[in-house]
Amino acid sequence: MKFTTDRPYGDPEKAARKLVEIANAVEPAQDSRIFIELINWPFLHDLKGNPAEYKAGLELAIAKALGEAEAEARTMTGLATFKRF
Repeated sequence: MKFTTDRPYGDPEKAARKLVEIANAVEPAQDSRIFIELINWPFLHDLKGNPAEYKAGLELAIAKALGEAEAEARTMTGLATFKRF
C-alpha cells in the first residue's frame, strides 16, 4: 500500500530539465550571468520543489553542461589539430 504520491521532481532528470527551462527564461544580468535567486525561487516556491530535488537537479544540469562543453572542446581541438596538417 502506498500512502504518498510521487513527487513531480523526484527524478533528477525532470528537476534538471525544469531548472534549465527556468534558467533559459531568465534575462542575464551581466556578462551573460544569471542570478541563482532567479532560478531557485521559482523552483522551490512556485513549483513546490524541495531542496533535495533542487540540489540533485542542479548538480545533474551542471554535470551535463560540463560534459557537453568538454565534448565541444575536444571537437574544436581535433579540428585545430586537423587544420595544422
